[in-house]
Amino acid sequence: IISIEKDLKILNKEVEEKNKKIDLLAPKINKIKEDSVNYDMFIEKKVNQVHRHREERDMYQDQFNKSKFNLIEIENKINQIKFKMNLTEENLTELNIRHKDIENEIESLKIEKKINNKEIKINNIGLEKVNTQIQKNSLALDSVKNKFKESYRLIQKVQNKITFDQISYEKVLDDLKSTELKLEKLNQRVSQVKDKIKDKYNQKIPSNLIVSDSEDILLHKIDKIRKSIDNIGPVNMEVQEQYIQDNSRLELLKDQKEDLIVSEKNLLKTIDKVDKVARSQFLETFKLIKKNFSKTFNLLFEGGDASLELVGDTDPLESEIQINAQPSGKRNTSIRLLSSGEKALTAIGLLFSIYQVKPSPYCILDEVDAPLDDINIQKFTRVLKSFCEETQFIIVTHNKLTMEIADYLYGVTQEIKGISKLVSVKFE
Repeated sequence: IISIEKDLKILNKEVEEKNKKIDLLAPKINKIKEDSVNYDMFIEKKVNQVHRHREERDMYQDQFNKSKFNLIEIENKINQIKFKMNLTEENLTELNIRHKDIENEIESLKIEKKINNKEIKINNIGLEKVNTQIQKNSLALDSVKNKFKESYRLIQKVQNKITFDQISYEKVLDDLKSTELKLEKLNQRVSQVKDKIKDKYNQKIPSNLIVSDSEDILLHKIDKIRKSIDNIGPVNMEVQEQYIQDNSRLELLKDQKEDLIVSEKNLLKTIDKVDKVARSQFLETFKLIKKNFSKTFNLLFEGGDASLELVGDTDPLESEIQINAQPSGKRNTSIRLLSSGEKALTAIGLLFSIYQVKPSPYCILDEVDAPLDDINIQKFTRVLKSFCEETQFIIVTHNKLTMEIADYLYGVTQEIKGISKLVSVKFE
């Protein structure tokens, strides 16, 4: 453009000189006029090209901004894929360990199979030995049969002796019957004593009871015990049942206590596992938000530095989050030193950083642009447009600049006083 302006100045000077010599150079002037018209057309063409190049430059700048935001979203997706790959690698490691255990178990089974095969061979050898022994026993059996015949003759002699002993046995049998009658009477008496003890003391006489004392000593002991029972007084016979019930309840409570202890241990293990997973996922998400916040802050403020830090407790779930924001050209050491508009813009940047970790199909923003001036509104709307490709934003606002980027506008008006009416506008 500067070179064209210089050419115009030179042409104007030439035109002035030509006007002075117009009378002498009339034919040449006509030719110069024709050349001037052509040159004006050339200049107009160049100016149009400059305007077209400017429009192309603006279009490429918009495409560059969109590509930059698409790059940020792609990086976020890559981070998510890396996180899933880490989980997959952990699962694969567990499967490899399980595969090795199975291989070890197969090896142990093979070893056990070899041992069993050896035992089978040993048993076969033993079986052959047993068959040999059977043959030897058959030969011994024949010799035993011969001996049996000799023994039979001896049995005949013994049988004669048994006949004599039979007569003696019958005599002993009669004595045994009389003894059994006496024993039956004694058993009946013992049974009566047992029933009496059962009714009176609710106790059974042990079957393996051995009494070494004489009858007089036993009577003396019984009399002594009886006097002790009389001194004690009446006994509540339901106490034993109450004891059995309380003892069974005690056993039940012990079992419940053991169950509670086991449940407590399992619950503590589960809590510890949940805490570990929560810490890991929190740190992963925090790193992504921190990275997104730095990029989004740089886009909103067109420069500057911003970061997130964990301070206080060493446990990430208990520590506080510190926000550091330093717009370009400022040396503030605390976010409190920012203006209200800068604080609001920083909060919006943090909001979009969290949104980028897990985008949603729609998002509602209520008066987030209220503290922003016109320049910050333009920064806010520029960043907002970049997210509109994947998310539908519903914005509650009173700012005209924010309304200008909307596709649809909904409002409430009162054409008649006291009667509200909804109005909607679609921008094309």
